[in-house]
Amino acid sequence: MIFILLFLFAGCALWAQPQGAFSDGPKPVSQMQATFSTLPPWPTAGAPLLERYPKDTYLFVDRETGDYIAYFLESLSPSMAHSKAYRTIRIPLENKAHAQAVVRITRSPSAEFVYNYAVTNKRESTYPLVSWALAAEVDDESLTMGHPTWRRYGESASVLAARTGVPAPTLPSIPKGPSASRLLMWSTIDQEYPLSPGATGEGFQIRSRFSPGLTTGYFVGGPTLAFSEALPEPVMLQLAKHLGRDNEWYKGIVIGPRFAPERSVLWKAAEWHVGLQQLVFARVVNDKSPFVIEVLKTLDELVQHENEAVPTGAPRTRYAFKVSTAPTNDFERQLRSALLTCFE
Repeated sequence: MIFILLFLFAGCALWAQPQGAFSDGPKPVSQMQATFSTLPPWPTAGAPLLERYPKDTYLFVDRETGDYIAYFLESLSPSMAHSKAYRTIRIPLENKAHAQAVVRITRSPSAEFVYNYAVTNKRESTYPLVSWALAAEVDDESLTMGHPTWRRYGESASVLAARTGVPAPTLPSIPKGPSASRLLMWSTIDQEYPLSPGATGEGFQIRSRFSPGLTTGYFVGGPTLAFSEALPEPVMLQLAKHLGRDNEWYKGIVIGPRFAPERSVLWKAAEWHVGLQQLVFARVVNDKSPFVIEVLKTLDELVQHENEAVPTGAPRTRYAFKVSTAPTNDFERQLRSALLTCFE
């Protein structure tokens, strides 16, 4: 029973992160683009036939560009109450920088986990990358971030004050999506150092007491959310339900700080196991990969080992976590490094 409950709890904890990032077909997880499963698609030709959709449907998504399109009767506006014409308004989103973050994890002399990221804005992107962030469910007041030129946001006030002597800056404009975890964010200074399509930037660093796990990365690039004209109140109310970082920004799974030092091996193994099962189920990682098969088997054995009863007062023997199968792609190599570091 304890084993089952821990697995369920771990699944809830991890997948409180947005799941809409998954796309069809096995592909590197860092290439996943957000989908808009709750919105109807804008037709490739002509206007939508509203009788096909629930009453008061005003918002659609352009699957080619990722933008929203509002389509509604002008009579929704009090000043146009007698009009029978329809209005079409495109609402651009900042999801045009299709980027990925690759991490290299080391340990500092003080036993901190050091996460060094290389971020690539893929060639298929239509806008430069101007910001990116990790959703971090960590309560690490000593966590620090670094980069030579990009501003960083997310460090505690005490860390920033110790370094600069001034209070921590904030980003009041950050969308507060359904996943309300802490954001660790880097942004260019007045967009002076953007990553153009095809470019890679390095030097993004996090130092934390928290060991690695799966989290969500957000990548920002595109026209700032704006409206060419005022929207009627019913349309604005519907739009408000579909704003927030989980919809406005490009996103994918990234490895980052997750587990506090006091978290048990059982807790971490259960979360990793459930997380990887979810990636397999979503066809983000290949369930036929020998590496993935061995990792899941090893995590299962580790959970069972930690669940075994031991005599009162007797120490539990340490499970030697190892993976002998070679990774077959970049993301599997990141997984291997993170798992070995997490359970060293």
